[in-house]
Amino acid sequence: MADNMDHGYYAKIVSEGSAWSLRVNDLHLRDNVEVGFGNSTGNIGRAVQPGRNTVSILFAPITGKNPETGEYEQSLRDGVSFEVTIERLDFKTRESLEVNALHIVFDEEKNRFVNRPQTRFGQDRVMRFPLLWSEGKFELSEQQTEKLILANGQTFDAYRLDLEFYVDDKQLWPHHWESQAVPLEDTPEMRQELWSAYQELHALFQSGDTEEFFRRMEQSWARAAHIYTMNLKSGREFIEDTRMGLATYQPVRPDGKTLQPLFLASDLQNAAVQLYANDRLAWIRPGPIYWEDPDTGEREWVSVVFFKTPTGEWKIAEINIGL
Repeated sequence: MADNMDHGYYAKIVSEGSAWSLRVNDLHLRDNVEVGFGNSTGNIGRAVQPGRNTVSILFAPITGKNPETGEYEQSLRDGVSFEVTIERLDFKTRESLEVNALHIVFDEEKNRFVNRPQTRFGQDRVMRFPLLWSEGKFELSEQQTEKLILANGQTFDAYRLDLEFYVDDKQLWPHHWESQAVPLEDTPEMRQELWSAYQELHALFQSGDTEEFFRRMEQSWARAAHIYTMNLKSGREFIEDTRMGLATYQPVRPDGKTLQPLFLASDLQNAAVQLYANDRLAWIRPGPIYWEDPDTGEREWVSVVFFKTPTGEWKIAEINIGL
C-alpha cells in the first residue's frame, strides 16, 4: 500500500458582508454564517486533485431581515469582501507554503469587485511556489443563479465566485465514487429515491449491523486515513482510531445517545436537497439521521452523502463532517 500523505492542504477564508459555502472542485466542504466578519480555516485535502483545482464560494450578501415580511434582504455593497489563502503544510517539518490566491473588495461606485494586490495586512500577495501556485484570476456570476443551502436547511439565492490554484502532487488519491456516480437531476422521483436510500441506511443502523456499515464505508475511510493521517494504513484502522469506533453507529451508543426516527424539516418535495460534485452527489440538509442523549437532549448528526450508479443503485459517497 502506498505511503500516507506527508502533507495537507488548507483554505483560509476571511470575508465580510456575506454568508457562504465553500467548494473545492465542486465538493462541498463547509459553511460560514458569520455575515458581518467571517474567518474560517479548514482542511481541504479530501477535495484537492493533482494539477488544476477550482475553489468556489457560493455567497449571499445579506443586509438584514425585512421587519415587515420577515424575509432576508441582500445587496452587493461597499465592504463586501473575500480573501482566500491556500496552504500546503508539511506534517513532519511543519513547513507552510501559503498562496494568497484572492483578495477582492466590492466597490459600489464601480459596481464591481476590485482586485487588491496586497493582503488585508498590507503585505504583497504571494502567488507562487514550485509545489503550489495560483494566477490570481477569478470569475463571478452576474446573477444569483446558485442556491446557498446551510446546515439547517435555510436556503438563499447566491452568487458564485470561482478561482483556481494548482498543485504538483502525486500522492493524491481519486475518490472511490468518481468512476461510478451518474449525474443527478432534482426531480420528485430522484428525491424519493434519495429518501429511500436514507430509510434503508437508517434501518441498517437500527439493526446494529455495524460491520455491514463498515463494508459500505471502507473505501471512504481508507482514503481518509491516507489523506489525514501519517500512520493509519486502512479504513479499519481509521475508524477504530476515532473516539467510539464503529460503536458510533450502534442504535444505542456507548455515550448513551440513541438513534432517533428519521427527520425531515419539511415535506420531502420541499426539503433542502443539495447536489454537488457536478450534480453527482446528493444529501438532505439538515441530515435526516441523528442520535440524541435522552437526558440532555444533545444531538449528533451523521451527514451521509449518496451517489447513484448506472444500474440505479444508491451508495454512500462520504460522511460530510464539514471540515
